[in-house]
Amino acid sequence: PILDDPHDIAFTQNLGAGFHVLLRDPDTAIEMAKACLELCDQYSLVQERQWATIWLGAALAEKGRLKEGLALVRASVQAQSAMQAQISFTHYLSLIADIHCKAGEPDEGLTVLDEAFRICGRTGETFFKPELLRIQGELLLRKGAPAEAESCFLGAIELAQAQQAKFLELRAT
Repeated sequence: PILDDPHDIAFTQNLGAGFHVLLRDPDTAIEMAKACLELCDQYSLVQERQWATIWLGAALAEKGRLKEGLALVRASVQAQSAMQAQISFTHYLSLIADIHCKAGEPDEGLTVLDEAFRICGRTGETFFKPELLRIQGELLLRKGAPAEAESCFLGAIELAQAQQAKFLELRAT
């Protein structure tokens, strides 16, 4: 077989689960994340397990299981932070903020985004910044601040276009 190393398989399953979260296809994301979690438990893959937990939590939240999903994503982010693993943290924080938005908790979501924007400033990581701006716009709309929200949406579109990130541009429109 092409993929016979458990790390490679888990990494591929995580990419697939994360992709389906972005596509808002929670059923497939859940299936892939659960398969990855089983593999991670079988081979003691600690980091990969945390990634799969994030995708599972985000997918559960997309299906309306907000508290359960939020708890999983938060726990995984905390575990990765304890391991000093900072890969894709702004993406993971965007998932937490988005869950707060869905739960009607804009202040909590904006607080999470503040942390994500600080990370962008500190590390220079901007690949997911258009999504951070989009979610910030959604949260500001929930707070009754349409002018500020529009500015976030336009900033998300502009940055996504500069990055040639059509997927993120379309999410912001």
